[in-house]
Amino acid sequence: MQEIEWAIREYLATHTGRDDVRTLGANESLLESGIIDSATMVGLISFIEEQYGFAVDEEDMVPENFETLAAIARYISESRSARP
Repeated sequence: MQEIEWAIREYLATHTGRDDVRTLGANESLLESGIIDSATMVGLISFIEEQYGFAVDEEDMVPENFETLAAIARYISESRSARP
């Protein structure tokens, strides 16, 4: 899952201009830190769908899955393994 976290960090750093995401703890809130807002979330979901080859279901678009880098990596890992 570290590779997934790294890819998400790089995506967010590049698309938000926030280099601090590179040193953010895996369990620190992306929402509370202001790194993710609604526009960033739309782009991140598109990135996940393109990069990892699955559609993010609307019911999965909840803070529990996108609050932290660790949560995003876990969501991606679990979603990829659950799909044929």
